[in-house]
Amino acid sequence: MKITALDIRQKTFEKAFRGVDKDEVQAFLNMVSQQWERLGDENRELRLKLDHAQQDVQKMREVESSLYRTLKTAEDTGNSITEQAQRDADLRRREAQLQAEHTLADARQQARTIVDEAYHTAEKTVADMQKEVTGLGQDCQRLEQQLDTLVRDLHHLASDALEKVERARTRPKNGPAAILSRAASVQVKRPPE
Repeated sequence: MKITALDIRQKTFEKAFRGVDKDEVQAFLNMVSQQWERLGDENRELRLKLDHAQQDVQKMREVESSLYRTLKTAEDTGNSITEQAQRDADLRRREAQLQAEHTLADARQQARTIVDEAYHTAEKTVADMQKEVTGLGQDCQRLEQQLDTLVRDLHHLASDALEKVERARTRPKNGPAAILSRAASVQVKRPPE
């Protein structure tokens, strides 16, 4: 049974012989009712505070739950971003490695082509030079042969001239008249047409 401060104030007692002092009982009941009312007010106030505190606790729990979910989402997102960044970095590294290998292969191929062309050009140049040297050697042999022929011819001419000079010295001197008569006796014959 719930008792209020008003119930305490209005409580009446039966009268008995040699009863209690009515004013003292009334004063005590007033004091008890005031205390009771004050305790009731405090109780209501404490209940309100408790309700507010419970609401605050509930809000805090909701905030905590929301923060936990946000933190979990942020952690998951961070992990996802980290994994994606790692995948992107791996992909870029593989692409860069493939590009570098491709560039290196192209450079090696170009170097091979340049070296092959250089060898081919060198071989052709050496072959051309060998042909030219051979040709120059043949020209030199021809010139040496011509020189030998010219020297022989000059030697023969000189020998003939010396013989003629010797013959002319040993011949009797007939004078210019004999030479002129000899020149007159020379006949020039025409070849048949």
